[in-house]
Formats: sequence, C-alpha cells, structure tokens
Amino acid sequence: MKSRRRKGERVISDERVLGDGEFVARVLEEAEERIKRQLPSERRVQGAMKLVETVCKSRDVSREELSSGSRRGPVAQARAFLAGRLVRELGVPQAEAARLLGVTTPAIAKALKRAEMK
Repeated sequence: MKSRRRKGERVISDERVLGDGEFVARVLEEAEERIKRQLPSERRVQGAMKLVETVCKSRDVSREELSSGSRRGPVAQARAFLAGRLVRELGVPQAEAARLLGVTTPAIAKALKRAEMK
C-alpha cells in the first residue's frame, strides 16, 4: 500500500472495509445494490398511493378511515384487498404496506394468509 502511495497511484479504500482496491469497490457496490432493493423505489410508492386512492374511492372508504385502523367491515375488506395487491402485484414490502394502510406488519401477513386460504 505504501509503495503505491509513493508512486502516486490512487487506491480505493474505505475504513468500514478491511482491504483495498477492487475488493473494496466490489463490497461497496454490492452494499449499494442491497440498499436499493430494500428501500422502496419512488415509482413503486407512487403506484401504491395511486392504488390506495383508487380503491378507497371505488369502495366508498375514506383514506383517513383506512389508515386509522378501523375494523368496520368495508374498511377491513378494502384493507385486505389492498394488502394483497400491494405485496403480491406491486412488490411493496409488508412493512411498507402496513405503514400505508395504518396497521401492523403482522396484520398484513395475516391478511395475506387469509387470502391464500380462500
């Protein structure tokens, strides 16, 4: 490493990764790709919000009532329908779907499991 510095060569390094050069670049690139997959993309979130608004209008359920956690029949049915569409069709993570719909992540998992049984 010191000999490269003396020659004036630039070496990629990061204090979080033990190593240098190509290895560091590869590790950082892989980490960046993982983060991109974990965080919802802006387009996916916009599509999810649009779907929520459309379903709320078609089922005569207010967005506020949906996200309040109401257990009223039509609201719960709309939420269950949306949970399935968001997770299975749009690829929204269950935790993100739960935040959009005003319930917990286990509630989303339970709704998906019920839908499989039908």
